[in-house]
Amino acid sequence: MDENGGYSNNKSEKRTKLVEKIENHLRLTARNLVKFDTIQETLDFTVKSFQLEFSWDFVAIVLRDDDRLYPKVWKGGSPHFADSFPIRLSECSPEILEEGWDIRKKESSLNCEFHKLMKNEMISTWFTVPLKDEGVSYGFCIIGFHNFVPLISEVERIFVEFGKDVAVAIQLAKEKEVKQYQLGQ
Repeated sequence: MDENGGYSNNKSEKRTKLVEKIENHLRLTARNLVKFDTIQETLDFTVKSFQLEFSWDFVAIVLRDDDRLYPKVWKGGSPHFADSFPIRLSECSPEILEEGWDIRKKESSLNCEFHKLMKNEMISTWFTVPLKDEGVSYGFCIIGFHNFVPLISEVERIFVEFGKDVAVAIQLAKEKEVKQYQLGQ
């Protein structure tokens, strides 16, 4: 209890520390992403780093391939998660690759196949992070919880910036893969 008889300062301090912890973790993860030679290594490291640091029930990276979405890496979820793919972009909310964050607040997401999949997976709270850089959308990262968890609005900007970092790392890994392929011929 503070000098005014309240608990708000302690709660505010905990929230600030959590925001700092998330920001520091994402910054460190982003720095390490450029060290990998393949897209798979890059994405594996991203998901593993989330699972090691935070108690999220579900983390996945879903990539776009033309007009379809495919899960590339995931931790958590049911064994049937991957069986639900590919999902056509035309069957999803138009915002899923663009805006991300708390997709539940969008009316258009209610008819989205991905939204339905999260409901089937019993992920009650989830948000997406677009993997987008310079207008090129590679897909999105999704983070979810089985139980309700209030999302912290202060970290939205941090996750969006991290999504840009992952997109850059994907592009770099793609270039490395092409170069390796060309050297091998």
